[in-house]
Amino acid sequence: MDLVMADEVNPDWELETIPSSSELYKRLHESHYRPSQSYIVDGVFKNATDSEDPDSIPAMSTDWCEYTTPSETRCRGRGEPQKYAVFALVVRDIATVPEQSVVHTPIQKSSEIPTGNRSHTDVRGPKSSDEVASNETLQEKRITAQDIKNLLRDRVQWRLDFDGTEISEAPKE
Repeated sequence: MDLVMADEVNPDWELETIPSSSELYKRLHESHYRPSQSYIVDGVFKNATDSEDPDSIPAMSTDWCEYTTPSETRCRGRGEPQKYAVFALVVRDIATVPEQSVVHTPIQKSSEIPTGNRSHTDVRGPKSSDEVASNETLQEKRITAQDIKNLLRDRVQWRLDFDGTEISEAPKE
């Protein structure tokens, strides 16, 4: 899966194909991690919509490694960076999760986000019980929202601990 383009053109950046070998970084707030079990809670793997764009497609927000670093992704979180770890998902691994797709969706510069976010990328596809229930393919295959979240969780590659240290294994207590 070498693809996908944003639905609307950002006049500041060209739309690009995301290679299947690319990593997508995702922030993880400390409240969404159980260190004693090395477990990321289900709520991390969820879709959101743009509240200012009623036509936006629900998706899980990530950052493409081409235009950011794990540290920059960590600092984009609300609040203090030390409350966030960062993990990566590889595009080709996401492609193995049923009905999931990757779409480069750079965020334009605005008063709220003065620098924009050229790395912004969506992981689209059903992740909640309601979204899965309305997907005929997943229903036919008897795939649940929990299955989707578990498949994504199994593909996580750790990049930064909550203290900002580079890591390749799950953060410890």
